[in-house]
Amino acid sequence: MNIEQSKHLANSARIIGMAQFAAYGYKAMNAHPVDQFWLLGSAVFYVAVEVIAFRLLERAS
Repeated sequence: MNIEQSKHLANSARIIGMAQFAAYGYKAMNAHPVDQFWLLGSAVFYVAVEVIAFRLLERAS
């Protein structure tokens, strides 16, 4: 995989992570009471996807 492909894949992963957090994390945050399970799960998923994106870029460099 070349650097451009890695950048594209990393950006796609980041978009998926942000979209997932926007869809589930913010909804859980605005629930009354706050749905801590979905909020924490969404945050963990988002951080995991960011780490994967970072590793993709790191490996391609």
